[in-house]
Amino acid sequence: MQQLPNASSPQATRAFRPRVPSVNQCAGNAPPANAQEDEKSANFDSLKLVTPTDLNKNNLTGYRISKYELGERIGVGGMGQVYFARHTTLGKAFAIKFMSDDVRNCVEGEQRFQKEVASLGRLRHPNVVSAVDAGTAGTLQYLVTELVEGTDLSQHVRTNGALNELQAREIMTQAARGLAYAHQMGFIHRDLKPSNLILDNHGVVRLLDFGLVRSLDRNDDLTSPGQLLGTIDFLSPEQAADGRSADHRSDLYGLGCTLLFLLTGHTPFYGDQYSNMASRIHGHLFAEPPAMSLLSPDITPNLRHCLARLIAKKPIDRFQSANELLAALNETPSAANRTPTPPRHCRRTRTILVTSLMGSLAFVGLAEIGRRFGSEKNSMRQNTAIAMTETGAPQSDIRPEQIPSVPAEIEPNSPDKTPVAPPDGVTPPNAEPEPASDSDPNPNTGPIDWEASNRKLLGGPSMKPSLPAR
Repeated sequence: MQQLPNASSPQATRAFRPRVPSVNQCAGNAPPANAQEDEKSANFDSLKLVTPTDLNKNNLTGYRISKYELGERIGVGGMGQVYFARHTTLGKAFAIKFMSDDVRNCVEGEQRFQKEVASLGRLRHPNVVSAVDAGTAGTLQYLVTELVEGTDLSQHVRTNGALNELQAREIMTQAARGLAYAHQMGFIHRDLKPSNLILDNHGVVRLLDFGLVRSLDRNDDLTSPGQLLGTIDFLSPEQAADGRSADHRSDLYGLGCTLLFLLTGHTPFYGDQYSNMASRIHGHLFAEPPAMSLLSPDITPNLRHCLARLIAKKPIDRFQSANELLAALNETPSAANRTPTPPRHCRRTRTILVTSLMGSLAFVGLAEIGRRFGSEKNSMRQNTAIAMTETGAPQSDIRPEQIPSVPAEIEPNSPDKTPVAPPDGVTPPNAEPEPASDSDPNPNTGPIDWEASNRKLLGGPSMKPSLPAR
């Protein structure tokens, strides 16, 4: 197996070039392209016209159909068998496909075969095998496609072993390009598997065998309800339940199963536990593929992420298009695992919520700053009042509760603490009240003695207020 070319080279889109038989080896006893016209005409007339019973042979050398000389069998598909063919006039090699007996005897099968002819006639892409001719000979219907010299990926893996990540990634990229084009043209394949991906001698992956192709137009469907079409080992869960429910995401599931086969060399559900068709269908519907445990630890998170999304059970959990898969294959591992960008209306709502939250946090912060600033200011004022009291500064602006209390006991002989006598008639604030005599009336309930009050306060004669004469 050859290594992949460098990404900067002109062949960066090609995987590798396997060794495959040449066209002349497939042709058997077919005459060379440069033979003389008379020799070609004589030889062609001597060839037998192929019949349905001849299609059981592995080699149709010596048979012909229309203007094509037949050779060895080069493939077998779900809809028929493929043989080497050479156009007697052009001298060019092609692949010719005949319907199988089961399909040929079914009216619906003939319609599907005609559908394949019409489908391939519309597809022109470097990663899709193109149809060049079609016709009918007696009871046989045939489709002629370009001949791709190479080998299918199923045979290549079974011969050479599992591929490394670089090769598998390049094959998936090319297959996804061809699939994206087919979906864009309005068709789904419904039978994606390694044997339907051929690797030519130039390292180009080609998608072939559109025998089960179905138009995305729901009015054009040849599948009956409950009919199972496709290959069991690569069948999507929804296609296993009902073939009519398959869409372009079913092709992506088949592509994911193909990727798992390329990386491990095993179909997704293999072993004794999945030895029959029913168990494998059950596995596609409900179980984790055992082949996932065979993945090399060297596989990058990016490719693991792509594989997990491709083989998701629910179509909504897969890539929603082949172009989305292409974008993921080209991303870095960190970008492939990132959270998808939310819709625009979600981003607007999130912006509003974040802005509101930031505003609330700013308001709380400012309130906390104001509270702390007020506390510090009050503390400074208290400290200033205490300092002014200790230095004897005026206290007219100091609240009473801020004035420190004076000790009740003062040493009489202390020079610094000599008590100052209050003005006459004023009781010191710390002086104890005189005990009331038993004869004095209750000051709170009895009548007022004006003469005694005047003598006590003014130290002079009684000054009973005079009342105005009536």
